[in-house]
Amino acid sequence: MSLHRIPPRWIGVNRARAIARRLTSAGAALALLLLAACGDSSGTGPGGGGGGATLSGTIRTAGESALEGATISVGTRQATSDANGEFQLSDVPIGAVTVRAERPGYLPSEEAVTLTAGANSHDFTLSPQEVYEFGSSAIYVPAGVGPVRGTIVVITDLQASGFVTGEPIASDPPELETGLQGLGASLRALARSAHVALLGSHFNGVNSAASDATIFNALGTAELMSGQAGMADAPVLVFGIGGEAPEAAGLVARQPQRAIGLLAWVPFGLAALTASDALAVPTLVMEHGDDDASRNAAAHTTFSENRSRGGLWALAVEPGVQLRAATTRGNAVRVGWISNTLALRLPPTPGDPLVALDESSGWLGNQATLEIAPWADYSGERTAASWLPSESAATSWKSLGSSTGGGGD
Repeated sequence: MSLHRIPPRWIGVNRARAIARRLTSAGAALALLLLAACGDSSGTGPGGGGGGATLSGTIRTAGESALEGATISVGTRQATSDANGEFQLSDVPIGAVTVRAERPGYLPSEEAVTLTAGANSHDFTLSPQEVYEFGSSAIYVPAGVGPVRGTIVVITDLQASGFVTGEPIASDPPELETGLQGLGASLRALARSAHVALLGSHFNGVNSAASDATIFNALGTAELMSGQAGMADAPVLVFGIGGEAPEAAGLVARQPQRAIGLLAWVPFGLAALTASDALAVPTLVMEHGDDDASRNAAAHTTFSENRSRGGLWALAVEPGVQLRAATTRGNAVRVGWISNTLALRLPPTPGDPLVALDESSGWLGNQATLEIAPWADYSGERTAASWLPSESAATSWKSLGSSTGGGGD
């Protein structure tokens, strides 16, 4: 087998220079143009660093697993890691360079590396990214949970992102902030165990299809940033607080096929429902016993109307508590109800339709006496009683109504 060797580049360059010296000025100019086109070994390679280096290595997770699909770049030079986490960059500048490794769902890494001519090796370890902030929203995507099955969406005019990040949520009073931080920590723990995401979204008096689109667009942004396919279209459990509870309820009424459940805490201005698919979404309305009387009366009226139409609604009252409070027992009821509803409604296979709950499968609670019983054993007027998805939810509902109130107990 014969090999056709290509003369070294410097031989062609030297010949061009010699010819240029023997030509007229016009011919010399042409030869110099040819020289420039051929390149000069004394110049710089791609990126201005001299060229000639090759960088290879492996991208791994913090758990030492190979990471496919990571992008490794030096200046404009890029490579992508394969199924074994391996990559190779060719024709990289020689000398001190900054190498960047990144992949959706992981924190990017930048390292200063000194490259020599020829082969160089450097490995990277990328840590999972769980919190993403954009605009007035923040989302928590637990690491290592696999496909995200859905999202808990907290809607409030407070600093909703704090439920995700742990940063301040309410400016005052201090005991309210303490309670809300405890709620946020519990919601994050629930998101990890239930394989769902947690979105905190700030709203201020908006209740429309456009606001629904804002929330779903935020989930789309989170999907791109986290690399969690399907998040933009996954179902949501909507948790509306205070004046933003109507937006939460409105989203459920407009998008019942995507609504896992609705939790409205100290709401003002909830609407009565008529559509059967919206009434079939499990809903818990929570109010404080010492809150504004007109607010509580409005919540009672809406609950009664929707429950009388067969809505899977419950009304929980925490006695002895005013508006700006978040007690430990109240938080336990909120998180417990969300957990129970997620477990019952989310399908075994992500992407499948939500599991429909039959009214007769739940428990009922008497609003006056707080007595609870399975639907089949309840002796009172069923359509006037609170509907709870399980015995544990019914027990928590009764315990909250029987509490004596006070600070953060």
